[in-house]
Amino acid sequence: MIRLTKTESAHLPDSRNYGLASEPEEAVAERFAEFGRQGLLEVPNPRLAVDHFVALTLLLALNNLSQPPGAGEAHRQTNSPLDQTILEGVRAFLRAYAPTPG
Repeated sequence: MIRLTKTESAHLPDSRNYGLASEPEEAVAERFAEFGRQGLLEVPNPRLAVDHFVALTLLLALNNLSQPPGAGEAHRQTNSPLDQTILEGVRAFLRAYAPTPG
């Protein structure tokens, strides 16, 4: 989670204002809250949304790994079962936190 947050923070506006090294989950919660203010997500509890996001993506992917990734997997295929697990987790998260129309 820390590596993902640091990597992706370069692509987010005003990400330099977040203390990513000390509390990555809080930084992501702040981003989710900002997405809520912009009407991109409906997040009444941003910290809980982070827990849901992590559970639907990273934790589920870790639970589904049958073996640890080997050193030769630097060029692994896209659309692997791991990629699909994470992709479907993100889709589920977005459906759950999509803003309600109207």
